[in-house]
Amino acid sequence: PRIFEHAAALLNLPLTECVFVDDELVNVLAAQALGMRAIHCRDTALVAAELITLFALDPEQA
Repeated sequence: PRIFEHAAALLNLPLTECVFVDDELVNVLAAQALGMRAIHCRDTALVAAELITLFALDPEQA
């Protein structure tokens, strides 16, 4: 979990404003336990759709 804290500190962001994407569920759960928004990547198209929704992006421009 310290890597998540280190990454957030480098970006000067609280963990609650960070998004973590990984294909390993154990890593996703660790990020969530720290308050990060975490996405379990099982399908890249689904991850892209979730990120578009999360960031309220225009799918045509994403």
